[in-house]
Amino acid sequence: MKAGNMNKDNSPNNSTTQWQDVPNDGSLNTFAKLNNLISPSLKLSEKETILLPNNKMFAQLSKDNNMFSPISKDIIVALQDGGVSARLYDDGKERRELILKSTDVILPILFFLGSSATSVALSILASFIYNRWIKNDAKKPPTIKAEYVEIDQSGNI
Repeated sequence: MKAGNMNKDNSPNNSTTQWQDVPNDGSLNTFAKLNNLISPSLKLSEKETILLPNNKMFAQLSKDNNMFSPISKDIIVALQDGGVSARLYDDGKERRELILKSTDVILPILFFLGSSATSVALSILASFIYNRWIKNDAKKPPTIKAEYVEIDQSGNI
């Protein structure tokens, strides 16, 4: 699993982007368990993107609900408008909006089957982030947290 924090510190003209691999044994079942998801609901049948909830942030609250960041709907529309087959994760639980009491922007976790979907979707997401938060106020953009997961044809993350 890849996790990235895209942020700009308080000093002028000094931006940093940090990407890191998050430890995982490579199995879909482990990933699902760590994120309070149901593994069979993550099975992808074609090249597509699933927007996952941010359940791991509030593990104690997510047993009956899936917590999606407020920006999830806008991101799914941007991906679909860009030609990426995308949908929200659904395992039958109620979908709730994740309410944050900070200026940080937490994006839904993007779950990909196929590297072409990954590169196209991440380009669309980068443009979306730039247009929404950077372009209009480059001096004071929020801290943006983005995570994505790629799965290969064998089901390995």
